[in-house]
Amino acid sequence: MDINNITNHTPVEIDTELLKQHSTLFKHEMRHSMWLNSLEGMAARRNGWKHTRTDVYVDANDVRVTYEMMANAIDAVVATGDSYAVNYANELARETAAIVACKRIINAIHDEWIRRGCWSRFWLVVSSSGHIHSNTECHTCNKGKNPTSFALFPTLSGFSSDEAVAELGAALCSYCFPNAPVEQREQTKISKLAAATLLETGDVDAFRAVIEKQAKNAATKCPGSNTEGIRSANGNRTLKCTQCDYVGWINWNSHSTKVQRHKPHKQKA
Repeated sequence: MDINNITNHTPVEIDTELLKQHSTLFKHEMRHSMWLNSLEGMAARRNGWKHTRTDVYVDANDVRVTYEMMANAIDAVVATGDSYAVNYANELARETAAIVACKRIINAIHDEWIRRGCWSRFWLVVSSSGHIHSNTECHTCNKGKNPTSFALFPTLSGFSSDEAVAELGAALCSYCFPNAPVEQREQTKISKLAAATLLETGDVDAFRAVIEKQAKNAATKCPGSNTEGIRSANGNRTLKCTQCDYVGWINWNSHSTKVQRHKPHKQKA
């Protein structure tokens, strides 16, 4: 799509490009993080800094290494002419430029969305199985250490919530869609795998393929899967499904007494 001629495109066309840009941005940010981590590791080893479990670097006195200290240390290790450091720095610069280019297009699309009065959008949570949101600022999200990741479902942009439910199921967020019928809100969730596929590939058809495959798998699953089982009376480590004759082992690592996923079992004659 010609971003300089964006005013001639429909919401679906524009948001299809937005999904593509978010997918591309996601990939560049992952590679950017990889090259930056490599440079930080080299700089840390050169200065005798340690990497902690909380994902920060500390010096020999366990004082946290600041952003400025790390930036200066990276510049110093690149200045040595080390071939690995120079290569990492070049790759990092390329990824930084690509990220800037993606964000420029994303910002232009946002401006056009604002100019047209903000057509409806439907966002899927990527970081976990979740509901359909009307925006990425819903207060039920972004409560963890890292911001919640979202994927835009572009073929519904500009459409109604009823049409979103028809396509994606009764998974509307109650806070984003307070006026939607109760039966359309939070009755199901969009799987993390499907939403992640949408973000990583930028392909709605790939998303639908995942949903279709998961539906087929669910159709063959016993309804007692992932529910509390009946513990053996003789004290051994087995659980019996409440819906069929399946017997499995208790997971002693997680101490879970839920029966693992399985197909319906019938007792052998």
